[in-house]
Amino acid sequence: MIVLIAWAPWWIIVIAAGVFLFVYNSYYEIIIWGLCLDELYGAAYHIPYSLVATIIACGALVAAHFLKKSLLLYK
Repeated sequence: MIVLIAWAPWWIIVIAAGVFLFVYNSYYEIIIWGLCLDELYGAAYHIPYSLVATIIACGALVAAHFLKKSLLLYK
């Protein structure tokens, strides 16, 4: 993920994070990657302290938790 955040476009980072959310049981590191994205690229859009990527990462973590739980019920 560090290499992707440094050199990949945003859509590859989103795909990789989505894959990691379902591969690993509890992928809490996505919140750290969201903070890294905000710190690295938030200043490029002239937003003083943007937490957009972090909020999206937290939402994706919660959504993946409930989605994995519901997928296991119907197996």
